[in-house]
Amino acid sequence: MKTLKILAMLAVITAFAASTKASDISVTLSSPGTLEEEIAKQTDWRDVTGLKVSGHINGDDIYFIRQMAQGKTQYFNFEAELANSEYMNDLASEGKLVRLDLSDASIDEGGRVYATAISTKDDGTEMKISFSCISKNTISTSMFSSTILESIILPSSAETMETDKFRVFYGTYNYRNELEYSYETKYAYFPESLKEIDIRNIETISHSAFRNCKLLANIIMDNVKIINHSAFAYCESLSLQSLPPNLKAVYSDAFLNCKSISLRSLPLTLTTIESDAFYGCICPEIKSLTFYDNIRIRDDAMPSLPNLETITFINNDDGDHQVGIGTNAFKGCQKLTSVSFPEQTKMIKLREGVFNDCTSLSTFSTPVKDISLYYYKCFYNCPNLTTMAIGTTIDLDGGYYREHISPFDENNNITELIITKEFDDYDFLYMIVWNELY
Repeated sequence: MKTLKILAMLAVITAFAASTKASDISVTLSSPGTLEEEIAKQTDWRDVTGLKVSGHINGDDIYFIRQMAQGKTQYFNFEAELANSEYMNDLASEGKLVRLDLSDASIDEGGRVYATAISTKDDGTEMKISFSCISKNTISTSMFSSTILESIILPSSAETMETDKFRVFYGTYNYRNELEYSYETKYAYFPESLKEIDIRNIETISHSAFRNCKLLANIIMDNVKIINHSAFAYCESLSLQSLPPNLKAVYSDAFLNCKSISLRSLPLTLTTIESDAFYGCICPEIKSLTFYDNIRIRDDAMPSLPNLETITFINNDDGDHQVGIGTNAFKGCQKLTSVSFPEQTKMIKLREGVFNDCTSLSTFSTPVKDISLYYYKCFYNCPNLTTMAIGTTIDLDGGYYREHISPFDENNNITELIITKEFDDYDFLYMIVWNELY
């Protein structure tokens, strides 16, 4: 019986030891480049799953953090090439680090190169670039990419991300010198294993920073003012109900196909929403949008919002009072009923298809003196749009469009077109509305 009890106790002790072997630890560095030494005083780095670092760190410490998180020191740009790569020579297979807290750390310039990227060009030659800590308190390119990290808290002192310095562009052109096919190689800053991150003091999120982080669900980014191209593209698990309160610009593809975000509104501080910024984002909670009258909304910015009912532009005394809305920007918003502008707005430019298939749209009202309907089909399939109040200039961007193309379809139901000033070209006005109003 005693033997059985002893064996049972040993089993419990063994199980407890096993459960605590992989651990969370905290270290404070007296000088940069000493992380490995400080961890060795506490435990085997191979057993660490969570790490909090305080003090100054540099490239030596980032290299070691990457080693703890199975980071690759050399890797190909294309994962398909990686499997057969001669550069798969990393010593990181034993690392278990998945949680990293650098909130009390400060990044210093210098230290060793922590990673090297290799890309193969069309001619078979290789392009290499080395990554290191380039400047104080800067999140450098690929600092955490190709690791197993799931949770990261960036240093509270870090306010910037390095601009991606390893982008290679390839393209083919037709006889008119028009781009027919292209692709870019990109490095994200953060690994696809990432689930949550705190970047609350960062002001600019760089190009492709979190691209393809399909597991990323939670992010704290309170002070962000600029979200660059493809920053969160294909982050399918990302759950956002609001954007930073002082956000100024969301660039192309920033939230492309982020199907889980559930924004209720957009910050009034926005002055730029570029092409496809929210393409594929359903956002069913958005029922109204309010912008200042100095915003530029580019092509396909946020089409087919299922419950959007009103778009209101309001006066901004500090802006230029010019609104630009790009091709298909709000196409297919079938519950949209009204779009309105303040009397201070000086110019509105609408591109092709901007409100196409907004089947409930009934009011488009503005006292603006200069409205430009660029290209055509601005209001196709808007059967409930019966009255438009527009300004003095309707510009279809050139003679061809003036003679052949209308912003409305031939089945439009417009019965009243209000022009706030006499229009010189009545034949052209007739061409626009496709009926005999004049």
